[in-house]
Amino acid sequence: MKRVSLLGMVSDEYVYVLLGTRGFGFGQLTAGEAERVDAQPIATLSNGMTPFWEDLQNNHADDAIVKDAAKRMLTVDINSDDVDPIILKQFTDNVVPRIRRDPLYCSTQACMSNEGKAMATWSRHLHDVFYLYGLSLSSSLALDPINGLSNAITLSQAMKRSFKGLTGLVTINENGTRVPLYSVYGLDSSYDQTDYLNFTITDGYVVLSKGYTDEYAIWQSRGGKRPLSVPACGFMGENCPKGFWEEYTTYVAVGGAVIGIFLIAVVTFVIYVTSLKISATFYRIRQEQIERNRLLWQIPHSKLRKPANMRELQQQSKRSLQSGPSVMTGDSRFTSETDFGSYEIYFLEKDAVLTAKYPVTGLTRNDYLKFPQV
Repeated sequence: MKRVSLLGMVSDEYVYVLLGTRGFGFGQLTAGEAERVDAQPIATLSNGMTPFWEDLQNNHADDAIVKDAAKRMLTVDINSDDVDPIILKQFTDNVVPRIRRDPLYCSTQACMSNEGKAMATWSRHLHDVFYLYGLSLSSSLALDPINGLSNAITLSQAMKRSFKGLTGLVTINENGTRVPLYSVYGLDSSYDQTDYLNFTITDGYVVLSKGYTDEYAIWQSRGGKRPLSVPACGFMGENCPKGFWEEYTTYVAVGGAVIGIFLIAVVTFVIYVTSLKISATFYRIRQEQIERNRLLWQIPHSKLRKPANMRELQQQSKRSLQSGPSVMTGDSRFTSETDFGSYEIYFLEKDAVLTAKYPVTGLTRNDYLKFPQV
């Protein structure tokens, strides 16, 4: 159980069912005093045995983790509920040194130095066999005082009995075999073993009896919930519930891709619109600049003013003399009769300009590039 605990296999999903034939249940043989120098005190179960999670070899080094794992166990073993804990302790403490006394009188080195040693595994069973033999001899003599000790039939009849031994209730049938009484043991909230089911064989049939009234008692270490018939992950561990990322990775990836594409489209659209606005602004500025340049050389005819002729100038002079001192203006230096060859004189905002007439024709691109430079 230490190994399964270290492997993390002690959750509510796990149920360990152990089969025994020694009547230990959740117990174990207690080490002798000589083998437990300076050891901690030993706990006992209700049947008088030491719990198996008591680490007697390493001074309780791993008790905690094994005890915790024991909650996940059920043990099927020979029923030992009828064992008297006091008698069992007396037997455990005295059986080893008793071998040096009658009727065995063992005097070997091993026997003479066995003080404080633990009893053998099958000592309790051997005790019950000898106890059965003694009871049967007494009963056979009662049945046949003369031949009771040597009459096999009488002795067999005398062996058919029940008694409480160190391995529990012992029942011998007419065939001279022990009637098995098995129990399914578990641990209660106090970590004491308790029998939940008892079954035996009567006339070739299995007879089952419950040791509980509420199933909650069996699974109390699991919150009263019965374990699943099939583990959540399956018996091969292939059906474990998938985590969020394992379950929805594809959906998250597709959703992320869609969102990413949408964001890229939005950013591209914003950049495109911004570019259009910038381009439109530059185009407008360029057009305004072209228009300004055009206005520098494309002068509307309506802005040109033709100089007055001589007659108009004389009339203006007479009016000027009558009104006050005469002032020579720029316009008076030129008249419409002034000869400039093939050019005509006009005024553009008080500036004299020479003009020439040409046939109507469309302007080329070169004209638009050349005229602003003239």
